[in-house]
Formats: sequence, structure tokens, C-alpha cells
Amino acid sequence: MKFLVVFVASLIIFTSHLSAKELVFDYKNNFGNALLSNLVVYDGNIIFSSKGILNVNQSVVLDFDSDIRDSIFYSVLKSEFDLSKDSFFGKYAAKFYKSSHVLAFLVNSRFLAPKIQEYGNFSIFFAFKITKMENENKILSIVIPEKGSRGFSLDIGVSFSRVKVALRKIAFDDTGEPISVELFSDTKVKEDKWYEVSLVFDVNRSRVILYLDGIQEAVASVKNLSSQFLSEELIIEIGKEMVGLFDEFVITGGIMKSLMDKQPYQGEIISDVIDLGKLGAEIKSIKVDGKLKNYLVEARSSDDLKNLVSGSVEWVSGDNISNLKGRYFQYRVKIFNEPIGKVSIERIRLDVFLPSDVFKHEIVFIDIPNNGEITIGWNYSLDEEVDYYEIYYGYKTSDYFGTDAVNGISPIYIKKPQKFYPLLKYTLKGLDSSKVYYLAIRAVSKNGTKSDFSKEIKVRPLKQSVSQSYSFR
Repeated sequence: MKFLVVFVASLIIFTSHLSAKELVFDYKNNFGNALLSNLVVYDGNIIFSSKGILNVNQSVVLDFDSDIRDSIFYSVLKSEFDLSKDSFFGKYAAKFYKSSHVLAFLVNSRFLAPKIQEYGNFSIFFAFKITKMENENKILSIVIPEKGSRGFSLDIGVSFSRVKVALRKIAFDDTGEPISVELFSDTKVKEDKWYEVSLVFDVNRSRVILYLDGIQEAVASVKNLSSQFLSEELIIEIGKEMVGLFDEFVITGGIMKSLMDKQPYQGEIISDVIDLGKLGAEIKSIKVDGKLKNYLVEARSSDDLKNLVSGSVEWVSGDNISNLKGRYFQYRVKIFNEPIGKVSIERIRLDVFLPSDVFKHEIVFIDIPNNGEITIGWNYSLDEEVDYYEIYYGYKTSDYFGTDAVNGISPIYIKKPQKFYPLLKYTLKGLDSSKVYYLAIRAVSKNGTKSDFSKEIKVRPLKQSVSQSYSFR
């Protein structure tokens, strides 16, 4: 399976029909003010059905009808499996049958936790089919990496034909001792049959509930239960110790017993945060194309990503949308009194005004003092909002994941000096003089907003005529 890093709006929507086209906005060539009309932020076909995922755009959703790619919610660590047309829902399911087969990814809790914790309760759902039953079949595991303080882990599988859930350090009692629980289904699982598993964390009632095919199978009371572990980075592994099929993985806020149940909030679509690429970007209008009549479009934006993600920025609608300003933008569409299955949204477009980028910096000086060293320079920023700079380096154009420099892996953080210097310089050391490197810089404001990348520099750290060693791209 191939995957691609998508920086913007990579999880706009997943439905039982067509997924949204992945969209990456590139403003590298836009150096002045510009009005972009009909900028497409969704291009696909949303058709409402009884597939019941509560607020799908606020969730982690994997349906194998499209490529598994990095998103704003997660990063793919390993993707080794086959596809099968024998799916639970949609066109394809993941097929695991080799020892090397596994799907592993790292969940970005910075985006996930605030969205899910709004509900208090949350659910972990998937569908599976065992094609070769063993005594122990491990289907899904979730762990917090070693740097996490909790030591939480979750394993879901089939043990001697019964669904088994093992939760380690799910909470702590009043004395600080960890609480671990196990749940087993009463129903026995058979080979070559699809099953739905939902693990509901009913935080409001301090209990964990196991559902199989929408029917409650087991419940465990857990004192001091919370969704706190969602605030840590989570490593999720699927299919490592099973022979069978896997489909429709979901982590979502609220109580989700079955994919086929009708859940609350059908008829509401909420986008991921869209990076418009410019501070102070002005939204002029939002246009919705499709087969629907009774709907309301709302939006919110901010130059401060943290404020937007935390929910502190209010939604506005109607004429107030044309007054929105901010680099980071989010929209939602509410649909009222429409028959399910007969409503579709085909495209969502923006008219947006992009101001010139005074925040952006360029590399204006380069030198190779010694073999394996590169010195770059850029102009000091007079903008008081600039807090520090990031130096990026790597081995391919626009792919800045370098690790060679003794200064550290890319990006390297350089604090903005208090004292004014017309030209700031920095030297990367310990590089391989036989390699070609690609470098760029960014400025970062005090609220965490990042500028566009500078023009890229292509350079080989070999001490010779500088003009022979580097070029601007």
C-alpha cells in the first residue's frame, strides 16, 4: 500500500461512498496580494446513508476504499497488507495473512484529543473476520510510547473463540495504584464471518462496555475513568497476529455501538482545519454545490492554530462569513429536514483574499567553510511577533528529513536574538561531503504560526568554488 504525506485537509470526509480528494494548497509563487475565486476545498461526493459515524470529521477513520495516508490526525509507521473485495462495508477490506503484515500508525493527540473530549464519552470501533482461527488471535493493540507517563495499553482479539479486551493502566485509584480490566464476550466467534466490535468508554458513568454486533456483551466499572490517555501520542497496530480481514476502524467521540446504527448529528459535516497558507487571509464567500435545499454553512478562522483547535473561536454564518480573517480555517455544513440517502454534496468552494507574506524569510547568504559544513544566512526579522527560526535540511527536494548534522535532526530551532544583527548566520556541521543537501528556512511567531518555506537551496558541502556547490531552486 502506498501512502503520501498530505499537509492540509487530508481527512475532509470519509463516507460509505466517495472519499474527498486530497488537497494541498501551494502558494510558493504568490508574492503579492491575490484574490482566489472558487478555490475548491472539497471535491468528491458526500451521500448520506445509515452508516453511523458520529461527526466523522472529528474522528480517526480508516476505511480501506482509499489509500492509507498520513493525515492531520495520524502518521503511518508501517503499511503492509493486501486488499480484499470481501469487505464489511464499502469496496475493500484489509487482508492480513503473512507474518510481515501489519498496519501501524501514530495518532496525533494534539488534534484528536480536544475534538473527542468534547463529548466526554468515546468509542473505538472496527469490523473483523477471522479466516484461520487460532487459540489466540490478536487483532488490535494501542499503546502509549515509552515517553508516556501512564503506561496505558489496550489489546483486542479473539481468545478461544471469544472476543477478549485487555486494558492495562486504564485509570488509577485514589491511592495512585493502576487499574487494569479484562472483558470477554459471551458470544463465540466463528471463522469466515464478519463481526462488529465496539469498545465504549462511558466516562460519565465510569464504565467500559464491550459490544459485539451492536449487542452489549460485557461491562466493567472503572473508578476515575477518563479520556486523559487520548492526550498522549498513541501507537496503534492492526493485524499483527491474526489471519483474516479488517475493515472500518473508528475512534470517535460519543457512544457508537454499531456502524449500522443511526447516530446523532447525521446531516452535519465538519471539516478539518485547512491551512490557507497566509496570515490574515480573508474569506469572502463559501459555496456549496450539490443536491440539497435546507442547509446552513458556518465557518471560523484564526491566525492562531491553537485557538482554533481548542474551540475558543466562535462559529459564524451568513454575511458574517465575509468578515472572517485568519490563516487557519474550518467550515461546517448543517442539513435540516432532508431525506437520508437523497442528499448529496458534490463540491465546496471558497473565495479567499490572500495578503502578501511579509512573514516569509529567504536565504541570502551561503558558504562552505570546510568539507561537511554549510553556513547559511538570512535577514534579521524586524517583526516583533517572530520568536524563532527553523532550519530544514534533507536529501530530496521539499523532503526535509535530514539526520546527518551534528547540530541535530531537521528541523533545527534557532532562537531569534534580542540584539539586532543585519544578517543572521548558522553553520550545519558533520554533513557528508559526497551528498547533495536541500535546505530551507521558516520563521515561527510567538503563537506558533509558521511562515511559508523560503526558496530552497541545493548544495553539496564540498569546499571548492561556492558557485559550483549550490544553486537556488
